Amino acid sequence: MKVKTITYKRIFNLGNYESIHLEWTAEINDEDPLIAASELMQFVETKVRELSRANT
Repeated sequence: MKVKTITYKRIFNLGNYESIHLEWTAEINDEDPLIAASELMQFVETKVRELSRANT
């Protein structure tokens, strides 16, 4: 099976019944899918934390 795209979604709880949802999809070529997934997860985690700081 060849993996062509990966998606990662993160829901970050801001408290007070508020949250931020961020989902990102990436196409991968000849990259190792596990490495690409780890990089995508790290990217999304960084972005969702930046957004949560901006909204507080």
